[in-house]
Amino acid sequence: MKTGKQDESNRALAAYQIANQQFGLGHYPQAIVSYHAAIRLQPDAAQAYHGRGTAYAALRDFDLALRDANRAIVLDPNYALAYYLHGAVSYAIGNLEMAKTHLALAADLFLKANQHTDYEKVAALLKNIENN
Repeated sequence: MKTGKQDESNRALAAYQIANQQFGLGHYPQAIVSYHAAIRLQPDAAQAYHGRGTAYAALRDFDLALRDANRAIVLDPNYALAYYLHGAVSYAIGNLEMAKTHLALAADLFLKANQHTDYEKVAALLKNIENN
């Protein structure tokens, strides 16, 4: 029999997976609700904060996107996607120095994890920022 904590973890994972599906379909407000449900069930889930922040960014709510990116970084300082989100949002709002800082951190983490496709994407964005 599952314990209450295991059941809560399973429900958080299910909410997170639903949120990812909603996000993939472009249903950002619904995804935010589902990511929020996952966070309520598992408040230390950096991935859920990142997902919700990405949905906020898609809706151009950059303040909330940055808040969630920061929370994801605090929860998992090695979570490259959280730094990427922070950097991309910082770039979108014109904070180029903050963007470069966070994107460089994301690039380093992607490279260390042998995630070369993600590294190349971040490196290209950094190069674009440097050239402008």
